[in-house]
Amino acid sequence: MILESLARSLKLETFAVMDVTRARGLLTRVVPHIAILDVLFPDGDGVDILLDIRRAQMPTAVAFISASLAEFPFHKCAENKPDIIFNKPLDTDAIRAWVEKQIASLDGCTDPSERLHI
Repeated sequence: MILESLARSLKLETFAVMDVTRARGLLTRVVPHIAILDVLFPDGDGVDILLDIRRAQMPTAVAFISASLAEFPFHKCAENKPDIIFNKPLDTDAIRAWVEKQIASLDGCTDPSERLHI
């Protein structure tokens, strides 16, 4: 809810999913500019989604949210590291700054409805 509230304040279109299966389904229909993923999902982990994004060569900035870097499965990422990892509890100012930086870097994307997030 915190991230959705932040996205709304930035006038971003958001897509929230609660499991890897739904995220994969969404990625067949949407190419996100920004993806903010939790490490743990009921049916897998966020790295599975990261790898799908990277394999598809989507131009997506990927952030992870993690309670502890010790739980992050870096070994699964290989060279496909996330762009940034935010620790819990969330620092919404840091997340906002990162999201705003990503938005600013979008070439030719001035319509807020084109800015997507999972």
